Amino acid sequence: MGYIETELKYSYNDVSIVPSPISTLKHRAEANPFKNGMLPIFTAPMTSVVNADNITMYEDNKIIPILPRNIKYDAFTRFEFACQGRWAAFSFDEFEEIFCKNKAKTKIEDKAFVLIDMANGHMANLFERVREAKAHYGDKLVVMIGNIANPETYYHATKCGADYVRLNIGGGDGCVTSTNSGINYPIASLISDTVKEREKILFGNPHAKCPYIVADGGIRDFCDVIKALCLGADFVMIGGIFGRKMESASPCLELAMDGKTIEHNGMQLMMQDNFEYKGNGRFLIDGKDARFMKKFYGMASKFGQQDMGVAEKVEEGIAKLFVVDGTVEEWSKKMAHFLRSAMSYLNCYDINDIFKLSKVIVVTTNAYNCINRN
Repeated sequence: MGYIETELKYSYNDVSIVPSPISTLKHRAEANPFKNGMLPIFTAPMTSVVNADNITMYEDNKIIPILPRNIKYDAFTRFEFACQGRWAAFSFDEFEEIFCKNKAKTKIEDKAFVLIDMANGHMANLFERVREAKAHYGDKLVVMIGNIANPETYYHATKCGADYVRLNIGGGDGCVTSTNSGINYPIASLISDTVKEREKILFGNPHAKCPYIVADGGIRDFCDVIKALCLGADFVMIGGIFGRKMESASPCLELAMDGKTIEHNGMQLMMQDNFEYKGNGRFLIDGKDARFMKKFYGMASKFGQQDMGVAEKVEEGIAKLFVVDGTVEEWSKKMAHFLRSAMSYLNCYDINDIFKLSKVIVVTTNAYNCINRN
């Protein structure tokens, strides 16, 4: 079965969005880029991005945070978060123990929002355990699974009762799985082809409950978010972009004049009287320019493995130092602005309609480069 399939597949850089022939929106402010008051964006469940201290900050900025697997927050603490209407990540073993083996003792009063955070979302026992848990809890247990890189896997996600499914393997800033294993499905085509699988299911059963599609990883800028939504993703998951922001979970390393580094808590630093943010990545301390770095790492890196308290294995993630380029608040406002702008071109008043109103075309490298001159 190792034959070559010759149909070309595409990533975000390979596609562009065509505007509607005519738009009846009088102003982009008429476009609503929010779903239930939030941008259609999840934070990746990464310990260098999210922790219990900055979850409210993400929520205030209309971004949906997911509390990551972290030995600082045991499974019970994360379960409490999940039952508060917030998302929390669990390993497959934790999910199996809490929601399958101990389901008679695990009570959900309202709803629990649970991400099963595992590298390989194609495993048969994942679908079996989700099916078992959903049969017991029903709609009280909201489950996100993944990651997957085969559109046909969406059928199995639907059959087991999953509510959300993450697409993409190895496409993020902190992951080298695809680089070293060769396993990958270019993300633009993966979204589009998975949507086709959803349409097949709904054609055969219009009342089928299909999982929401979450495009995870590979987001480099605002336009990639918009392309993912126009291709049919219901939500987008972002790690690296947030890892570069002052409020992210990892410490801020200030580059001092003497060449030394000073470690800060970014959230606390922003509340100090002597600190000022001027916008566009420019920070001041006591009126003087200050430069900061952030350590960002994948959960399959040695740092991520340490945070999760798992036995060290061959790393499939990496760590990087990023220059802090702004704040989550600034980014969120720009994201809402550019979404509204795109929607005004697409004659789209509501973000839930963006896919059905979009026409996405393939572009050449020269066509891509002519509009990306930075």
